[in-house]
Amino acid sequence: MEREVVRRAVVRYGLLFLVSVLLVSGFWFHGSFYELGLVPLLLVGGLATFFVLLIVRASSSGRLWRRRPHGDVIVRREQAAAIASGEASLMILPIDAPVPPPGSVANARVSEAHPPIAEIQVRDFRRRLLADVGEGDARAAGYAGAEAFRRGWSEGRRAGPDEIVLLLEFRREVPT
Repeated sequence: MEREVVRRAVVRYGLLFLVSVLLVSGFWFHGSFYELGLVPLLLVGGLATFFVLLIVRASSSGRLWRRRPHGDVIVRREQAAAIASGEASLMILPIDAPVPPPGSVANARVSEAHPPIAEIQVRDFRRRLLADVGEGDARAAGYAGAEAFRRGWSEGRRAGPDEIVLLLEFRREVPT
């Protein structure tokens, strides 16, 4: 993993060095652009500046653009720590919870009033009976097991085995 981090840093700083060499050479050629006129100077200079800014942005953040969050997913408090740390890859939500479409980016929050704990990319979601949530699903959601999930889920509500829940698969977006 450390080798990958070093490789990315070398590539990013190498790109920044090449951009700085390009900018210095651009100053040298700049004098001849005045002979062509104002419009070519504005078009070529604007295009060159745009590409330089794109390269600098890609080298500093690792990507050209970033998708903005599409909405919010309200999570249970007991899942928040596992989602924030990146341990969870699944959320178990009530059936009536608003869920963004698969492929979109959303903020995971404990409530509307709290700041986002993580940005997630929704991969898929499916419905399942509460009784059918197994050990694997509960562990992927950050619980110690299926029994711990059922105890936490039934706190403060009447939950029967025929209750339907949403299993939301996601990938945590790493901030850059």
